[in-house]
Amino acid sequence: MAEIQVENIIVSFSVTSVLDLPRLAEILPDARYDPCDAPSVILQFPHPHSMAALSASGAVMVTGPKTMDEVQDVVKMVLNRLDVAGVEYVESPEVSV
Repeated sequence: MAEIQVENIIVSFSVTSVLDLPRLAEILPDARYDPCDAPSVILQFPHPHSMAALSASGAVMVTGPKTMDEVQDVVKMVLNRLDVAGVEYVESPEVSV
């Protein structure tokens, strides 16, 4: 039987109904936002190596984690960044794999 190895888990969740992307990009020093390139704020995390794309609708797409524990870590890091930015959000968002 072939061995299966997880290389990348992609998850999505919603944090709020609306995000002010230009404001987030101004407040969060590690955020990338280029509306000509993509309509989302990009947050990159070195450990675990992953990224999150936050859309104006409040949807978040995470790529990069290799385990569900890493997924939970990245979700917490995204929520922490929103906390820093003063954004009200859903405390325990439902994560879809």
